[in-house]
Amino acid sequence: MESNPFAHAINIPPSIGIEDLNAMLRHMVELGGSDLFLMGGSQAWIQLNSRMVRITRRELSDQEIFQVLMHNDIYGANAPSRLGGKDPINTSHEFVVKDGAERTRYRFRVNAVGCLRRGRQSVTMTLRTIPTVPPTAAALGIEADILRVARGADQGLILVTGATGNGKSTLLGSLIRDQLEAVDGNRNVVTIEAPIEFVYDDVEKASSFITQMEVDKHINDFHEGVKNAMRMAPTTILIGEARDYETVSSALEASVTGHVVYSTVHTNSVPETFQRLVGVYPESLQLQARLDILQALKMVITQRLIPTVDGKRTAIREYLVLDQAIKDRLAAASNLTRESFAILREFGRPMAEDAREKFAAGVISQETLDRQLLNYDAGGDHGAS
Repeated sequence: MESNPFAHAINIPPSIGIEDLNAMLRHMVELGGSDLFLMGGSQAWIQLNSRMVRITRRELSDQEIFQVLMHNDIYGANAPSRLGGKDPINTSHEFVVKDGAERTRYRFRVNAVGCLRRGRQSVTMTLRTIPTVPPTAAALGIEADILRVARGADQGLILVTGATGNGKSTLLGSLIRDQLEAVDGNRNVVTIEAPIEFVYDDVEKASSFITQMEVDKHINDFHEGVKNAMRMAPTTILIGEARDYETVSSALEASVTGHVVYSTVHTNSVPETFQRLVGVYPESLQLQARLDILQALKMVITQRLIPTVDGKRTAIREYLVLDQAIKDRLAAASNLTRESFAILREFGRPMAEDAREKFAAGVISQETLDRQLLNYDAGGDHGAS
């Protein structure tokens, strides 16, 4: 721990505006931080690798944070009423800094939510750095099996799962970039996101193109976005999150009618994902939903970011490619989750296996490995909860 808790603090005026917010965001990026936290009654904090550090000396007021949210570059004048109506704000923010002939583009995902702090109503605003262009598949070390399936899929559902902040969007962005850069890709990619994360303006598109839509800016919701996307003659559809019955059912429809559909689910392991998808359906539809979901699924990938010995983070992944024999076996299982754990060990790559490889290569410590083995036991029938 640093002896000076304000070692990374910068000066801000008595009342911050959009330019001061941008200055804090630039400062965070220059330090290598990933998230900026603005909370009423608290200093501004950033996440710097695995540490939380202050970047202002004085506390911010709720009024200051609302002032920033109400700026048209962030959300607009109705931000307080939206939060007061129990609706969180999810959007994006970007700005460009010019230095002579050079232009630097900064992009961030924005979340704001009403909360209780010190016995009163307050607000928390979180801004996460979004690199302008997603990393390449090689830079992320994406496994050959994953790339083979993603590159060869003409239809079906491919899911990336994991907890918030574990790089699901980055992995998806890399897979989309890989498709756009393929010489003979011939892809028409449509994305529906909340908010738009990566952009692909600077990606060299040999034979493909992309249209990106943002929920609440260009389309009302994921479900409507998928329905509209299917009218655009797409080959590939990316749905930011498959989180409810309407979105999942739309994704399934698209994936079995000549499109490859990518999406994310908040689960901690591949086996948990099957039951989570079935669970969004009304109980009366769940038996048929299991069959429809299994038939549509082509691959499920779970990713987790864990600390490395040099103080950074690395990804560990488990994945399962579903052929017809695996689908039939899961469809006939009396206990879907238990059977999917057995199939993952037999035909897929469990998370614990990747963690052991990272430890053997000297990338992670014994302590970090032990934590992952508690969560992802390759020899057991349970995963992280």
